[in-house]
Amino acid sequence: MIPLAPIFFLIVFGVPFSRRGYQGRRAALVERASARAGMRIGGIFVKYALITGGSRGIGAAAARLFAQRGWGVAVGYCRSEAQAQSLAEEIRLLGVPAIAVPADVADRVQVERMVDNVLEKFCQLDILVCAAGISHVGLISQIDEDEWRRLFAVNVDGVHHCCQAVLPHMLGRKTGSIVTVSSMWGQVGASCEAAYSATKGAVIAYTKALAKELGPSHIRVNCVAPGVIDTEMNAQLTPEDLAALADETPLGRIGTAAEAAAEAQILAHPARDTGSIWYKIFSFLLPILGLIGAVLFRKHNYIRNYKACKSGAIAGFIFLAVILLLLVVLIILAVV
Repeated sequence: MIPLAPIFFLIVFGVPFSRRGYQGRRAALVERASARAGMRIGGIFVKYALITGGSRGIGAAAARLFAQRGWGVAVGYCRSEAQAQSLAEEIRLLGVPAIAVPADVADRVQVERMVDNVLEKFCQLDILVCAAGISHVGLISQIDEDEWRRLFAVNVDGVHHCCQAVLPHMLGRKTGSIVTVSSMWGQVGASCEAAYSATKGAVIAYTKALAKELGPSHIRVNCVAPGVIDTEMNAQLTPEDLAALADETPLGRIGTAAEAAAEAQILAHPARDTGSIWYKIFSFLLPILGLIGAVLFRKHNYIRNYKACKSGAIAGFIFLAVILLLLVVLIILAVV
């Protein structure tokens, strides 16, 4: 008769061991990232975010959300100075640092000056959220050259200018997070918004490429591509248009700026990384699947994910080896 007690023992204690090994490693990584990325204010670590387009819409919602999490916030704006200053004052009432910084993101010089002002005030910059953007609705045959150039200058060049301006600081510290804001139209396109869709598609491609480039320097780059959001940008849509768009969504309603901002905040967290969905899968499956996952991560060049899960993978390998050894012993005993 095959003794089941040893197998049961190994399953009960082996799986938690593997999970603890992974979770302990991940907790240590997050703790070191927080210590490296934050400055102490009142005994706690504080991080700082620059949010372009921060005076309205998704940008303003992100500024409020980051501030509620205890982050210092620089509210970037172009023309809405009164709104930006009011938002900064609102954030300061929460007890966290906040400033309003002007810049037309289409202008590289202004962006560099904006980042310099943020670093002079905060001394560090941990998060960049590129939420500044403009839209255009109309037939592609009717858009003129100036409108086309302005759309790309703000939506595409603006993202590039901001990323390029913050990179020397982030690369010097070997840490940081960049979150760009695109749109679902950048993935599927929208009728009568071909130019806008093209800019948002470019942002997605830029984000993917930059994530690969900056990953080895421990700088995370991610993108939020929301559907139709209830912001001033969509104010030109008629109630009938909004109702039709709402009917096409799974929830049957238009999204809110706060919901899009929440996604940006999640992606900006130090525990997040490219392929972070695999962390949850890794922590709940059997160690043998954890080992396979680690091998697949390495095969696909997700080196940092592989390292973060290394403890769990080693435990999974040991667990698998013990099981195989036990089976061999049982087979030998049965034959003998």
